[in-house]
Amino acid sequence: MTQANNSPLQQVEIQAWSDELLQSLRPLAAKKEISIVSEIDSRIRDVAMEKDQLTHLVRALIGSAIFTSPSGSMVGLEVTGDLRHDTVHMTIWDSGPGIQSYDVMRLFMGENLDGFQEEVFKSLPELVFQHEGLMTVNNSSGYGTRVTLSLPWQEPLLQMGQKRPAKGSGHILLVDDDELNIFTVASYLKSMGFKVSTAYNGREGLDKLLNSRPDLVLMDVNMPIMNGLDAIRHIRSLGERELSQVPVIAFSAYSMSSDEHDCLAAGANEFISKPVSMRWLRQKVHQYLPSLAN
Repeated sequence: MTQANNSPLQQVEIQAWSDELLQSLRPLAAKKEISIVSEIDSRIRDVAMEKDQLTHLVRALIGSAIFTSPSGSMVGLEVTGDLRHDTVHMTIWDSGPGIQSYDVMRLFMGENLDGFQEEVFKSLPELVFQHEGLMTVNNSSGYGTRVTLSLPWQEPLLQMGQKRPAKGSGHILLVDDDELNIFTVASYLKSMGFKVSTAYNGREGLDKLLNSRPDLVLMDVNMPIMNGLDAIRHIRSLGERELSQVPVIAFSAYSMSSDEHDCLAAGANEFISKPVSMRWLRQKVHQYLPSLAN
């Protein structure tokens, strides 16, 4: 993680913040005849955040989207609220190739990038850690890039520079085919004191379950080789009672109304739609591992 600068969190009025931010970028967009649009959830008024760092990051992401998008296209900022998970999602989207997931991953791993991308992401790990947030990057051929930063709606428990106390010594198995998601979630859980094993598909997850015997499983639904639903069904059919009843929290980045029903029917204890803040994940981990919570 980068060194904290002890900057305080501020209550920022989101509509005014976004208007000012986008207005400063319109001249750059006009040079390429690119339209900048925004959609702000009317329920979201104030969000606790480190304003200067977040403004710098979002401005750089939108600037990159403008730079990589073709003339005549659109770039947008979308801010939505998730009442169920007490989370605010800030999404920067474009219709060009945008910033790739592997570039974000390289920065999280401490690898240097050249020029503009290094400037964009150099404070990202500390920013995400500070806000108990999660960043996801989705690229889709013909549909551009969506970079989403998910933050707690209410003020995070941590301030810049504070260290997260260890919460326990439990063992969590994280199964997901998204390397960026695995790295950010695993890093967060490890910072709380948990041992974390990882797997990239359902089949590998089952092997890890049998060999490492975790206390909790976090299972993505959409994966290659074996998806999360089939993996959960296999877990519940295991002959050994202790393994077959391990708590499983399922999650999906493309959730539909039927996804929660399907996951619970397969045997999951809980369903969470992605992206979701780390605060919400922490609460769920402690719900199913109460003996390990403070």
